[in-house]
Amino acid sequence: MIVGVHIPKTGGMTKKSVAFRQYERDEVVDLGNGFLDMRAGLVRLARLGERPDAPKLVWGHIVLAAKMIPDDARVFTMLREPVQRSVSEYNHYLDRASDPRWIERLAPTLWKSTRPHSDIDFRSLSLDECIAEGLFRVPDNLQTRILAGRRGLDDADASKLLGLAMRNLQNRVEIVGLTERFDESLALAGRAFGWTDLAYQRINVRNSPALDELDPSTRETLERENELDVELYALAETLFQERVSS
Repeated sequence: MIVGVHIPKTGGMTKKSVAFRQYERDEVVDLGNGFLDMRAGLVRLARLGERPDAPKLVWGHIVLAAKMIPDDARVFTMLREPVQRSVSEYNHYLDRASDPRWIERLAPTLWKSTRPHSDIDFRSLSLDECIAEGLFRVPDNLQTRILAGRRGLDDADASKLLGLAMRNLQNRVEIVGLTERFDESLALAGRAFGWTDLAYQRINVRNSPALDELDPSTRETLERENELDVELYALAETLFQERVSS
């Protein structure tokens, strides 16, 4: 069984479309956004692995909780340059927040500011202003938290999790891809898992600002919030290059 650990804003919807196309419908399971009910998603994953007719592919927004993922599962994930990933997530929320129905539905989990969201004109708000005001709850070092298997994504000091995330990346993840090298990442997965149809169209892509378009203070904030992810990403780059060169 292949387990796709989908880290937000790493090109996961495109990866998923390619992966699902390799199998019949009854051979895949989409766990969806397992972050909404972390334990339920992990328990379901563990039970799927115990079935004699276990699916060939399970995919979702889940954390790499080693005890809940079957020992023989083949784990695939993709990381992204941490500051750009964070920019993409903030930009996604800002873009969607102008829809009153969306913000009302998700405000209880996403809204961080003490200001009422109904008082803000999101259409005139810049990304720099959004980040400076801390409007949305975007966990720091999200990639580290996910690969360390932390169930509460913003309830602990992530500095304690970097070592575990690195060990999981080295010892538990079979294929690690990089968003910045998307085609090569798919080729690695295809070679490892026997995928043959790797053609794709990008899905759920928004035009986020480039890093050099941000205010320097905004970039400094995001670099500070993701300094552990920067270390983790450096390891991912090394592992990726070793795999490409082998």
